[in-house]
Amino acid sequence: MSEMSDDDEQQAPDPGEQADEEAQGMREQAAAAAASNLAFLDLSAPTNTETLAQVRALTQTVNALLHVAIRGAIAADQPQPQEGAADD
Repeated sequence: MSEMSDDDEQQAPDPGEQADEEAQGMREQAAAAAASNLAFLDLSAPTNTETLAQVRALTQTVNALLHVAIRGAIAADQPQPQEGAADD
C-alpha cells in the first residue's frame, strides 16, 4: 500500500471557516449598503434616476437578506447530531 502525499489528499473545507468567511462577506456587504443608503439620504433632491437606482439596490439587499433568513430557517429545522451519541 502506498502512502499519499499531502498534495494527493483532498481536504474537505472546514464548515466553521466557511461560515466565518460568509459572515465577513455579509458584514462587508451590509457596510457598503449602509454607506449607499446614507449617501442617498444626503441628497437634497434626488433625481428619478437616483431614486430608481436606490429602489433597485434596496430590493436586491432585501432579497439577499430573505435568502439568508430562509437558509437559516431551513438549517434550524434540520435535526442536529447529538454530541456523544453512539452511531448505530
